Amino acid sequence: METVKNLRLKRGMKVLNVWSRDGGLVPFIRKACEGIELTNYELSPNLCKLSKKLYPNEKFIQGSLHDFPFKDNYFDVIISLETLEHVSIPLKFLSECYRVIKDKGQFVMSLPPATAEYTSLIVNLFKLHHGEGPHCFLPPQIVKSMLATSGFKLLQHKGTLFFYIGPKFLDKYVPQFLKKIFGIRQFYISYAEKTYNPSALGDLCLNCGTCFGAIKDVCPGRMVDFKILNSYLFGKQPKTPLGNYKSVYVGHSKNKEVWMGGASGGVVTQVLLDLLKTGKIDYAVTTGFKNDAPWIPEPKFVENYKEVIDTSQSKYTITPTNSLLAKIRNKKGNCAIVALPCQVHAIRMLQQKNPIFKRKIKYIIGLYCGNILNIKSTYSLMQRFKIKPRDVKRIAFREGNWPGNFVIETKKGRKYSINKFYWNYLIPFYIQPRCLMCIDLANEFADLSVGDGWLPRFREKGNGWSIIVSRTDAGEEMLKLSNIYVEKITEKEAINMHSHGYDFKKIGAFIRIKKRMKKGLPVPEYNVDWPKISRTRIIREYFNISVFRFCKTNFARTIANLIPLSLMGKIVNIIRKTWRKKTQK
Repeated sequence: METVKNLRLKRGMKVLNVWSRDGGLVPFIRKACEGIELTNYELSPNLCKLSKKLYPNEKFIQGSLHDFPFKDNYFDVIISLETLEHVSIPLKFLSECYRVIKDKGQFVMSLPPATAEYTSLIVNLFKLHHGEGPHCFLPPQIVKSMLATSGFKLLQHKGTLFFYIGPKFLDKYVPQFLKKIFGIRQFYISYAEKTYNPSALGDLCLNCGTCFGAIKDVCPGRMVDFKILNSYLFGKQPKTPLGNYKSVYVGHSKNKEVWMGGASGGVVTQVLLDLLKTGKIDYAVTTGFKNDAPWIPEPKFVENYKEVIDTSQSKYTITPTNSLLAKIRNKKGNCAIVALPCQVHAIRMLQQKNPIFKRKIKYIIGLYCGNILNIKSTYSLMQRFKIKPRDVKRIAFREGNWPGNFVIETKKGRKYSINKFYWNYLIPFYIQPRCLMCIDLANEFADLSVGDGWLPRFREKGNGWSIIVSRTDAGEEMLKLSNIYVEKITEKEAINMHSHGYDFKKIGAFIRIKKRMKKGLPVPEYNVDWPKISRTRIIREYFNISVFRFCKTNFARTIANLIPLSLMGKIVNIIRKTWRKKTQK
């Protein structure tokens, strides 16, 4: 009755009753409003058969709670009673509900709170009712976080049935705030906000460009199922933070011009040049700078030697690479794409759904990524050097001898330079919020992953070296046809050279995600096994969270600009070296 009381049913509406069991809710829905199109969806084949016998005139469909057999934006109302606590991947279930419901469609859900776990243990101990199989009792804040992540706007949350046994009239004397915590039935009344405006995602927006590329059903900000993608690409789950791979190397381009002009080993540039030269691709997607604003990165199609060279080197501020996906759909020929982990997540999900993109995007070169910064970081440096944007002729993030310098050149010919490691001081002040929730450092779903090779024995040789992780047959093919010098390294060496990055992504990110969930804030879902984390590491991460929170304030940014670069850079360098040394243990 509580469910029906919260429904806004009208004649002609399409209503989905998820996990209908034996159809017990059907008579109540029918009594509430006649003339609706009711679909009952059940997980169990046996219960589905029973329901059809009990209600022969009703529609019952059996299927998975993670993959609905319904069209997008089909239902006006979805009812889900006592379901979420039984689903193995709750956010996957909620995402499916969001997919099949219409814009502003009503979603009414009930489930027991986390405190019901203890009640259930006592009740089952004394055999006061039948069991319902395994549960995952979720605190209300976690449920709210999942609803927000999935795209639902919560209208009301209320608890009911405070006393599990005993006189029901006592319930009305219990205040609602207690029912919200201890009430056996927790109701969540929400509606679907179907907007693909990136600002609607808030901190979950990656600015990856996928939605601008007119690809609206593979947003990687909310959910990326790592288990499904690993099965799809590799047929197995990874056993290392490096991800699934075939071989790992450190190397560089044999072409000295390319090597010296690259961010580290010039590997990405060389691979693209050789793919174009051998006719394996007709064009590539990579990142250059805007012609009218040479400090702002933008994705570009490149088709020849000069265009590839002009777009070489890393860019450390937001670039919506996936905004070109829609053009790739209609552009003739095959391509390679150079992308960050979040952008690769969207591309792989898209390739699963649409064979056109699997056919046209032949090679995916993934860049290692610890984080990406807001464009305000560049403006901050301009302000420090007293340079106005209109006076900028060009910007380079990794110019000169490895590891390179951040360089600004003005139209009057003046150059301003910062050591790459000193430039890192900007990270806590301008890091994209979603980067703090990302768990992919090594671009685990690319064909070929490339990053800086920080092994001491290679640094001593001078110039830049890249770590190269070949993950697929396409990755192996790129290595064989490219003019690259490589030396094989061990998995341990590959992990140790970026140990601080793995600590940030594979441990710290989970702590940050959990903290947000406890506040009821939206978080991404990856469907991975959570690591065991020590209390000491949690405390340290809580300190880091406080630092990030403080550094993003205008006050902190202003103070930072007053501190000499040499001092800021030295502090960051000490922290980085200490962090890496500690995590290598």
